[in-house]
Amino acid sequence: METATEQPEQWAGRILASAAPLLEAVKRPTVTVESPMNGDVEALQDAVSRVQQLLSSPSADFGHDLLNLIGAIRGYAEMLYEDIELLHPALKSALPALLSAVESSQATLDLSASALSASKLEAPGVILAVDDMPENRELISRLLSRAGHTVISAVSGEEALELLETRGVDVVLLDLMMPGI
Repeated sequence: METATEQPEQWAGRILASAAPLLEAVKRPTVTVESPMNGDVEALQDAVSRVQQLLSSPSADFGHDLLNLIGAIRGYAEMLYEDIELLHPALKSALPALLSAVESSQATLDLSASALSASKLEAPGVILAVDDMPENRELISRLLSRAGHTVISAVSGEEALELLETRGVDVVLLDLMMPGI
């Protein structure tokens, strides 16, 4: 019988295993990644590295931290997949397995893709993204900016409240576990 902590560790292990071929391909001297995709690959590598760190020394908020990292990995993998024709063949072949592992992990966590598609708006808006993790803020900002939205970022609840007093914002995206709130 699985415990509550075993299942997230299994999800993390599956994501790490599916990311390994992609990360190994990036290290090959014959594989080149052109700009701007090289930034996405580096951010993906960093997020996978943070999953490894989380597994080696779990935090009190292991599940929450893992969920944030899974979301970041999925976002960067999806951005790479958008430009898959420009990628080296070694990366093309490794990317679908990573996306599949991330998507199934999120589905298991009851974070279906339909929730993401429901967030698409008819008209662009001004969105305040508040998250204490810099990679989440960057990812949210990049994805929403690509969709035509203006994104303002804040690191803490206090900073978000200050921005709300001075700026007109349509939507606030707030991490559920935010220091300073």
